[in-house]
Amino acid sequence: MIVTETTQLKESRRILLGDDNVGDVELLELAIASQGISIHVETLGEGDSVLLRLKELIANPDRSIRLVILDRRLPRRSAEEIMVALAEQRVIVKAPVLVFSSFVSDTERKRLYELGVTAVLEKPGDWHGYVRLASELDTLCC
Repeated sequence: MIVTETTQLKESRRILLGDDNVGDVELLELAIASQGISIHVETLGEGDSVLLRLKELIANPDRSIRLVILDRRLPRRSAEEIMVALAEQRVIVKAPVLVFSSFVSDTERKRLYELGVTAVLEKPGDWHGYVRLASELDTLCC
């Protein structure tokens, strides 16, 4: 588990990031830090761990998260499988859930929205994309 604290940690500005691509995680962390943004990012690299952590965070409102970002193709459990498991267990994620992918079919996109995903977005492809994402996260987490 990689936990990044940028500038001054504000517990109310927490993101759970599910992504197994270390390069993408590092780019996002660097982009957040380069913008001087104060967001606590907890990163898990496989779907089962993300599901377990989401349940823990939801059960403990004092440790609530403001945003969940999932790579669509996580090892062991995809973003869709995570959302299905939460729905089956009647676990409600109050935070917005974003799913990143380089490609999502219209059918997959529709299914993710039906499962409660807030947005399905193209994963940033370069440094400038990650800087833009960091700025948007700053806005989403305030």
